[in-house]
Amino acid sequence: MADADNLETTSGAVDDYITWRTNAPLLYDLVVHVDLDWPALSVCWLPDVPEEGARLAIGTQTDGSVDNPHEVIVAELNCSVDEELLIPHSKFQGEGGIAGLVAANDTAPWRTQTETEFGSLSFFGCTPSGACNLLRPVTRLRTPTEVNKMAASTLRKRLLATKMATGSVLLFDLTREDRPVDEVAPDLSLFSTCESDGFALEWSPMRESLIASGDNDGRLSVWDIGAGTDLESLGGLKPMQDYEALKGALCDLSFSFFDAEILCTVGDDHNCNLWDLRVSSKPQSSFSASNDELFTCAFSPHERHLIASSGKDRQVNIWDLRQLSEPLHALKGHDDSVVVVRWAPFRAECLASCSADSRCIIWDLERKEQAPEEPEDVQNGLPDASPELLFCHRGHAGGISDFSFGADDFLMCSVAEDNTLQIWQPNSCIYLSDSEGEDEPSASASPEEQLPKASDAPEVAVVVSLPTTSAENAILQEDARSEQEVSLAKRARTE
Repeated sequence: MADADNLETTSGAVDDYITWRTNAPLLYDLVVHVDLDWPALSVCWLPDVPEEGARLAIGTQTDGSVDNPHEVIVAELNCSVDEELLIPHSKFQGEGGIAGLVAANDTAPWRTQTETEFGSLSFFGCTPSGACNLLRPVTRLRTPTEVNKMAASTLRKRLLATKMATGSVLLFDLTREDRPVDEVAPDLSLFSTCESDGFALEWSPMRESLIASGDNDGRLSVWDIGAGTDLESLGGLKPMQDYEALKGALCDLSFSFFDAEILCTVGDDHNCNLWDLRVSSKPQSSFSASNDELFTCAFSPHERHLIASSGKDRQVNIWDLRQLSEPLHALKGHDDSVVVVRWAPFRAECLASCSADSRCIIWDLERKEQAPEEPEDVQNGLPDASPELLFCHRGHAGGISDFSFGADDFLMCSVAEDNTLQIWQPNSCIYLSDSEGEDEPSASASPEEQLPKASDAPEVAVVVSLPTTSAENAILQEDARSEQEVSLAKRARTE
C-alpha cells in the first residue's frame, strides 16, 4: 500500500512538472533549472560587485562524507538575456495577450547544457556567454554541518554569514583567495552559549557589524564584530547579548531598516516580539500574530511600521505596528506551512513567500482593491487566493526551502526538497504597469517591432494550461519525465 501511495505521489509530481514546463515559456522571461546532487536548505543572491557577474550562494545538505562534504557553493550566472523566445506555432491561441509578446517559430524554447559542474542544466530566455557554462561554481566553502541558513551582508558586500546545525555562525570573506579548499576555514566563528539547531539569521541593514541569530531552544544571540575589523584577528567571538527569548523554538528574526537596534522575532509562542537592544533583555512589545506556530517574519525596507509574518496557518499577514487589531492584509494562496517571507527590495508594495506546498508566490498589495475581470479560479488557478496574488511559481516538485530576490526586477532564485535549484523571472507583462511599458511602434516599424509590448498585455496572475500537438506533448513528456525522475531518484537517495 505504501509503495502504491509513493508511486501515485511520484506520478502526480511528474504530471505537475510536465504541465508547468509546458506553460513556462509563456509565464516567464527566463528560467534556469538545475538538478542538484543534494538538497539545499538555503539560497541567496549576493550583492552586485563591479566586474563580476550575478552571483548566488547555495547552502547544501549532504551526508557529510569525504566524497560529499557539507559546503556553500558560490556560483556565477554567465549569460545574456534573449530578446525574444522561440515558441512553437501551436502554442498560439488567438492574437495579443502574453503569446503576442514572443515570436512565432517552430523551435521549442527549452535548451540544455550538458557536462557542467552542476551536471545537465535546462533553460530558456538566456544564452550562455561565450564558451562559459551558464552557471559555474567560483568558490566552494567547506562547513562542519549542513547549512541551515545564509545571510549576505549588504553593507560589507562580500561577507557571507552561514548558520550551522550546531547553532554556531560562520563568517566567510568571499574576497579571500588563500582559503584551503579541503578544510573548514571560516574567517570568523560566532559561538552561542548553548549548542542548538536553528534557522534564524540576519545582518542589520543599518550597522555593518551587527548580526543576530536564533535557535530552536528559544535563544536569541546578537554579536557586534566591529566595523572594518579584520575578521581573522578576532578568532572566535561570543555574543554581546544572549537571551532566552521564548519557550520553544525561535524560528526567524528581522532587523528594522529604520532603526539599527530594533528587531522582531517569531516562533512557537505565536507572537511577534519586538526588541530594542538598547533597553533590556525583554521584548519591548509583543502581539499575537497567529493561532499557530510562526516560522517567518520580515520588516518592510520601505515602510517603517510594516511587518510581514506567516507560518503553520498558511496565511501571510501584513501588520501595521500603529494598528494591531487586525492585519492590514491577510494573504491566502498557500496550501501548507509558509517557511519564508521577504519583501521585494525594489518595489514597496511587493513581497514574496514560499511554502512546503512547493509554491513561491509574489504578492502585490496594491491589487487588493482591483476587482478581477475573470473568476479567481480562472485568473490564477487558486480558487481561494487573495486578490493581492500577482504570480505563483510552481516549478518545484517538493516543498520550497528558501528563495531570494535579485537586484534586477523580479529575478528570483529558489531551492526545494526535490534537490532542485531554479533561477527565474516572471514575464514582464505580469508586473509592469501601463506607465512602465514602452511607446507604441510607428506604422512604419518592422513586423518584429510591432509585436505587442508588455504594457499591451492584460494583467494576469497565472496562466492556465495550454494545448500542444500530440507530437510536441510526447517530446515534452519524455524530456520532463526523464528530468523529474532523475530529481526524485536523487531525493530518495538522500532520504
